Amino acid sequence: MLLRDQMWVFWTIFGIQMVYFLLVVPISGRRRVDRMRRDRS
Repeated sequence: MLLRDQMWVFWTIFGIQMVYFLLVVPISGRRRVDRMRRDRS
């Protein structure tokens, strides 16, 4: 029972990190591209 609870916490944290990574990284990447385009022009 204890092992199952630990796995549930692990997968919950892992899932949150994956969602955060997938959501935040593309947004920050787009902002960087926009800055590069502005600097060139």
